[in-house]
This record gives sequence, C-alpha cells and structure tokens, in this order.
Amino acid sequence: MYPYHLVGASEVDPSARSLCEHAVEVSCLLLGIAKPLVRFIAPSDDGIIRMKQPINAYSPPDGREIFIRQGLSPFELVNAVIHECRHCKQWQDRAWRNRAPEIWERDADLFCHEFWGEHSRAGDHAAMMATLAAIRLELVKTEVSRRRVTVEAMYHKPGRNNLSPGRIEFAS
Repeated sequence: MYPYHLVGASEVDPSARSLCEHAVEVSCLLLGIAKPLVRFIAPSDDGIIRMKQPINAYSPPDGREIFIRQGLSPFELVNAVIHECRHCKQWQDRAWRNRAPEIWERDADLFCHEFWGEHSRAGDHAAMMATLAAIRLELVKTEVSRRRVTVEAMYHKPGRNNLSPGRIEFAS
C-alpha cells in the first residue's frame, strides 16, 4: 500500500493552487459539471489515504472532490486535474457506474488528449496558464457561436408572418 496525507492549505505552493483552480474551471466548463473541491496530498509513511499503487491524483466515488499529489510539474498537475475532472463527471453519471475500471481510465485519457488538442503540453506555470486561457477562449467562442445559431433559429422564421429580423450579432 502507498500511504498519503492531506497537505494543509498553507503548505500548498500558491502557483500550483492557482494553476489547479484554472484547470478545474476550464475542465468543468467543458464537461458541464460543478467544480469539485481540490485537495492536495503527499506521500507519507503514516498517511491516512492508502492506495494500491503510486498516484498523481484521485477522485473518490462521490465525484465532488479531487486529490492531487503535491510536487507535480505544471503539465502533470494540469493533466491530472483534467483526468480527475472527467472521473468526477463519470461518478455523477449513473450510466458509468457498472463499467469496467479500464474503460473509465481509457475514457479519462481520451478526454485529456482531446482537451489538449494541438496545444503545447510543455512549459512552466506561466506557459500552462496561457494554454488554459487559450483553451477557455476557444470554449467561449464555440459557445457564442452555438448561441448565435440558436438565436437565429428561434427568431428567423421565413414564411411565418414574413417577419425576418435577420441575424442577431453578439459582441466579441
């Protein structure tokens, strides 16, 4: 068994906490779930959290919190958060309850791969923050575009009273 202990808030590197919070925000925006509580853990001989193998992160079955191992590189930290947020989504969706653990892991790995897309997976804290900002901007642009199409479909009804207000544009 591999024991871990909870790390106190004052012991967490502020830049790691900030990066983690941004990764949670972007991941949850994409997944459509509430943000889980993030806690940091560290290996310890007398830790109360015991795992069968060494881990970077863990999401318990309630899907409301994630545990991240302290000391990860910026990419490992963000990737672990993304992976665990996907597990939170799986825990919250009853359809996933009876699927094999290998399927859960494969799905979370695929979600990470799709999340990163063509973006860089290397760099320091600032580079990872910039990457998260770029991904969030892409999500916002996609959502604005989706809303534009919805609004056009709702208001542009040719043949019905012959009223055609045209396109409704959103400020970018």
